[in-house]
Order: sequence, then structure tokens, then C-alpha cells
Amino acid sequence: ESNAFAAQLASGMVARELDRHYRAVEAVVADEDFCAQLISLIDHPEFSLLLSQAAETSADESVRQKIREHVARQSLQKSVEQLLDDRNRRVASWFVTDANGVQVAADFGSEQSNNTVGRYYGYRTYFHGGLVDLAPGERPADGAHVKTTHLSAVILSTATNTLKVAISAPIYRSSGTF
Repeated sequence: ESNAFAAQLASGMVARELDRHYRAVEAVVADEDFCAQLISLIDHPEFSLLLSQAAETSADESVRQKIREHVARQSLQKSVEQLLDDRNRRVASWFVTDANGVQVAADFGSEQSNNTVGRYYGYRTYFHGGLVDLAPGERPADGAHVKTTHLSAVILSTATNTLKVAISAPIYRSSGTF
């Protein structure tokens, strides 16, 4: 009985914590200013071209470096950093990808934060919404992306080399485009 009570108590705490994280992600997705920054960035002609190049499996580090250093990205990057600075959210990291799975902004609370920007992550469950990651670099089926707020499979973070889960949510344009 004691173990059952302890398990029930622990599972309730975990459920409340996950719910809190889901709500935090959904609040960001509902933030019109944040979404406008993202859409403005991915619609920037020069930046959009870099993102297309980064989505290719043969993209080299110079393309990723141009993405990280691009002046148009800095506003969104600062917004993501502010999300991590909000101690009420108590999360390990925040990141944003484009509609192809290329990371455009991230903060992991360390100097590794920029190492993942410009990399392709469409193979991750947090992007395609499946149960398991695809092989790194592999493309999900056309139209396969998270449709609702989603808890990923456990992943080995390429930024921090630690095991994590991600809670992700889709962002749609007013036209309904992912």
C-alpha cells in the first residue's frame, strides 16, 4: 500500500509538471509577436535561401554559420533566450525550427546554444510527431509534422549530450500553412 501511494503521488506530480510545460509551449505558440518574428524571419529572402540550403543533407558548416550570424535572426534568437531566462518556466532549453525541420533559434543555457542552429532536425519525433526518431538526416513523409502539442520520444541532445524529451507544438500562418 505504501508503494502504491508513493507511485500515485509521484505520477500525479509528473503529470502536473508535464501539463505546466505543455501550457508554456502553447503560450509561446499563441504569442502573436513571437510567431510574427518567426514568420518574418523565414520569409526574409536571403535567410529563406540559406534555410533551403541547410535543409539539404549535404549542407556544410559554412551555410549553418551564415544562418547563425544572419542579422535577421537576432531578434528571434533574443526572444528564445528570454524564454529560457523566465525562471517560472523551469526548462532545460527552448528551440525553434522552420517548416522543413531546420533549427533557426535555440538556447540551451550554455555556450552550445548556437551549435545546433542551422542544423536539420526533421528526423526527430518532436518535429514529425511519430513514435521514434528517423535516421539522422532522413526526411519524414510529405506533410508529416506535429499537428498538436506533442511529447517526443527520449532523445540524446546534440547540443548537450544529455537525454531529454521535448514538448513541441506546430505554428501555422493565418492561411493555415505549417
